[in-house]
Amino acid sequence: MSGKQSEFTEGLVKLFEATCFDIPIAAAKQIGGRGDDQSLTAAGWKAYEAWVSLANDAANRLYANRAFGEVTGRAFESALRAQRVGDALSSAFFGNLWPALGLPTQNQITALQDEVSALRAEVANSNAQAAAGETRTDRHASADEGLHVVRNASSRETEWVNSNGKQRVAA
Repeated sequence: MSGKQSEFTEGLVKLFEATCFDIPIAAAKQIGGRGDDQSLTAAGWKAYEAWVSLANDAANRLYANRAFGEVTGRAFESALRAQRVGDALSSAFFGNLWPALGLPTQNQITALQDEVSALRAEVANSNAQAAAGETRTDRHASADEGLHVVRNASSRETEWVNSNGKQRVAA
């Protein structure tokens, strides 16, 4: 234990020297114009290395402590139990709430995404066929009070035709 204690004490002494003596003296020399950047940088690195060494030693001592290990283990187990209870409560609550509100389930959303993907593929295929010149030349018509709408699928034109077929208005 004396070896560990002496390492810890040595680290404290190095940190104290670096922060209270080396850094202020190097900074004063640089401000006074007699120092260089390297001495201030070296003092800063000395303080950093002493701090990291102390932090590492403290963490090692903490993890080596059996009581800390037991307390930490219990805390993890308790946190996992609480997480499981929260998951069970939320699934019970939202499992009944979702259908009552009429919100879609994950399966329904997935099915809808699949349908949209299929429609996109169908439109892309149709556009590819249209670009390749494989368009259909059939005409679709619907009637409404003697006024007919005629659409040409190949040219994407829409015409309004009277029932006598004489007046045509391009839309």
